[in-house]
Amino acid sequence: MNNKILFYHEAYEIGGDSIYLQNLLASFNSDEYIFLLNGSNEAFKFFKNAGFNTIKLKYFYRHRSVKYINEHFRWKLVRAVLFRLDFYLLHPFMLFMWPIRIKRIINKYYPTCSTLVINAGGFPPYLLAPLLKNFNGSKYCILHNHVPDFITPEDPLCMLFRTYFERWIVGSCVIVKQLKERCGIPDEKISMVRYGIPIAHSFTTEDRMRVREKLGIADDTFVVLHPSVFHERKGHSFTINGFADFKKNHANSKLIIAGNGEDVNYINRTKTLIKDLRLENDILFTGFYSPIEELVFASDALCLPSQEYDTTPFVILTALAYGIPVITTIRPDFENILNDNNAFLVPLNNAKQITNKLSFIADNPAVAHDIANNGILAFKNYFSFEKMLSETKKLICGEKN
Repeated sequence: MNNKILFYHEAYEIGGDSIYLQNLLASFNSDEYIFLLNGSNEAFKFFKNAGFNTIKLKYFYRHRSVKYINEHFRWKLVRAVLFRLDFYLLHPFMLFMWPIRIKRIINKYYPTCSTLVINAGGFPPYLLAPLLKNFNGSKYCILHNHVPDFITPEDPLCMLFRTYFERWIVGSCVIVKQLKERCGIPDEKISMVRYGIPIAHSFTTEDRMRVREKLGIADDTFVVLHPSVFHERKGHSFTINGFADFKKNHANSKLIIAGNGEDVNYINRTKTLIKDLRLENDILFTGFYSPIEELVFASDALCLPSQEYDTTPFVILTALAYGIPVITTIRPDFENILNDNNAFLVPLNNAKQITNKLSFIADNPAVAHDIANNGILAFKNYFSFEKMLSETKKLICGEKN
């Protein structure tokens, strides 16, 4: 079969882009695609355990070695020496090896594929250029996160990708705007397909109690969930400060922070804030949690006060789908969709408003329940998984025929 789709994905932490691709791959038969993963062992296990035939590339990006050094060496002098060795020896060696690996990919997989799809968490790196240049079929980029503000239409990298990709598939109006303004991508090359998620599980009260018991949380405890990767744009500090004031009048409450991340400094700052607020016994870190749906269902409120440039978090869609009250910021992707009738919207960078919304949900459960039920309707109307899947597959598969 020489009509396969070659999917390429980079993942060093499990975020929305990996979950999106997992759902998309599940809609294809295994003989219809080849999946190349350039990422961490955790990411490889995530896809492998889900039953996908995953081919792992072994390019060692520099930020992975930086993370290892930060985590395993305490003394600053030792770290400084290792950073220099890494920068001047290891990284150049990996850059030297990358073209060799690219050539192997081309020789082994390109003859059977007619379409190349890059599933990009962030703006594609320059190292992908050889992959694109030597592929003669259709080339698509599914872009999930924002375009860096230093990118301009005259940037050589931008000009390269503008030439190679015949279509950009995005799920956020924020990214659409950035692709036009920062990259000079014309309208006809951009397709906006709103995100959707499958609702594969049906949870009961017993499931909720089971998850809480596993986490050591009593059934009558008010649980706030902040699920996201550790990144500045996700607003952890505002959730934590808002929860700290909320807890003063709601002693029987817990905050769960679920997610992983590569930014060691940001994680350390977050943990220092928790220590300063004396919340060590009131906040639970779960790391990456799967399936995230059961953690959402076991919570009383989901709080994700992301920055304006953040895209559409899948966990917010999950909470809407399961009727869990959602506290989130007012952002372009939710404009004319979420409002005070179906969610609890707060301004950017405002911990006090988060405290107020948490207090309202805890003190007025019946009203909060009605608002969350309206959230279910919003999910069904705007974030249909079947519609997203149909439109995405039509773009990828329809245009190659």
